[in-house]
Amino acid sequence: MLLARRLYLYFIAAISLVTLAVGLTNLLDLLFRWSWEQISGGSLLSSDPDVIRRQLSIHVALVTVSLPIWLLHWWLIERSDAQDAIRREEERRSTLRALYLTTGFTMAFIFWIVNAIRVVNAATRRVLDIDSTFWQRTNVESALAILLVTSGVWTLHAWTRIRDERAGPLEGPSDWLPRLYLLGAASAGALLVLSGVSDILALAVEAIAGDRSTITDGNWWSGIVADSVGPVVVGLGAWTLHWGHVLRTAAGRDWRAARFERSALHYVYIYLLALVGVLASLLFGSSALQELLRAALGGTPSSEPFVLRLVEPLARAVPFVAMWVYHRSLVLRGLDDAGKTAASNTPRRIYSYAIAFTGLAVGAFGLAATLYLSLDTLLDPSARIVDAGDGWRDDLSRFVALAIVGAAAWLWQWYVVQKSIALDPVEERSATPRRVYLLAVIAGSVMALLGSLAVVVYRILAALLNVAGAGLRADLSAPIAISVVAGAVLAYHGAILRADVAARPDPEHKRAEFSLSISGPAGASVEDVAEIVRAALPPDFEVRTGR
Repeated sequence: MLLARRLYLYFIAAISLVTLAVGLTNLLDLLFRWSWEQISGGSLLSSDPDVIRRQLSIHVALVTVSLPIWLLHWWLIERSDAQDAIRREEERRSTLRALYLTTGFTMAFIFWIVNAIRVVNAATRRVLDIDSTFWQRTNVESALAILLVTSGVWTLHAWTRIRDERAGPLEGPSDWLPRLYLLGAASAGALLVLSGVSDILALAVEAIAGDRSTITDGNWWSGIVADSVGPVVVGLGAWTLHWGHVLRTAAGRDWRAARFERSALHYVYIYLLALVGVLASLLFGSSALQELLRAALGGTPSSEPFVLRLVEPLARAVPFVAMWVYHRSLVLRGLDDAGKTAASNTPRRIYSYAIAFTGLAVGAFGLAATLYLSLDTLLDPSARIVDAGDGWRDDLSRFVALAIVGAAAWLWQWYVVQKSIALDPVEERSATPRRVYLLAVIAGSVMALLGSLAVVVYRILAALLNVAGAGLRADLSAPIAISVVAGAVLAYHGAILRADVAARPDPEHKRAEFSLSISGPAGASVEDVAEIVRAALPPDFEVRTGR
């Protein structure tokens, strides 16, 4: 009965709030358009007064009907919350309430961030005096209206959630659902900042090292800057707001601080952004290395200056490297705060093996592609070189660069792992993150090996049976390359896994501990009793005394 009532109240509250938000947004849109016409003398509204009156009547009707319905149902929800202590706790800990608040947070945030970027980009273009029609084409009045309404909806849900948290500890979905939104919004803001700053840095490099003879417009950079400012400003605001709240909460002394420190979502967020930083850094680094290799191999000439092609990917990598370093410091700081226990090493292990897996994936792909290109050229050199011209040099430089940066990342983290094993071999070899890494790599290698060998067998049989198709040699290059790399990775990690299993203590040889209570007359010697017990036991038993 209580669940059905709660479902009804939250469902109607959600529907009426959405209707109210739509009506308010459209009313504000009309108000902003009318105000802009009065200020600028432009024509944004329909010239037909009947159309404007019809729109106004529809939007006012939506607000007039939905507002009292939402207020009534929200009052009923809060009233049931305030009736008595038991009902108040049930409502506050309700999964449905957490789902309602989290959905409200998420939808308001999505609309807010999209329209905030539109507004900031339009304002930047207006300040830079470029594309005078952009303001009208992007319908900024509507974006401003959505921005204001969603800000109000988000603030209402945030205030309600903070009040629930201050009332006492929460468990289960009522605790982690809003936290999932919090960290997801922080991730979205961080990725927007990374993308925008990366574009601005690339633009700066192009302005400094680019070929000015090809630039005919002295204001060529302004449009790119205008489109990059929005993601940076809005993303920085979203990330600062949400991640700042996480840091303030984790630094507090109430139940939320301890919960955040133990939260798996907290570490998922940190690892996710660290991996994004690593992967982007590897890809941008390989792009720069590719240009060096292409120049050394005499690849296809480019119209862009060599310095620009070399430095631009490095400049784009800067914000991703910074994000990687920052989140790596969060992992290490959490390790220091937790103390040197087995459990405290888990974040460090997850980080190391995740980076190792990423580097191995990139390096293996680059190595397989390099081997494929080499086999393709060796097996059918005339077709490869004649058809592609010097393009094979560009491909080779790209794949070799990926293999080098991926292998470097894997070797670096694998060296860190090996040092940890030297310090505590039993604990490190039996750690769950290590086992997950090894099994994931072995599973991926087995699937790649099976698929590639199946293709090899199919191509050979097709050639023997004279099935129409491409040449046998060209068809075998890719699956052979994948088979070789996958087989090497499988053999190495399989040997590591076997060594880990062999190094585990044998359960049959583990020593059993017994607690034995012996009482005797006052003044009896404990050592004398211990000697008697030792004499009666087999040689492989050990007796320790203590009080």
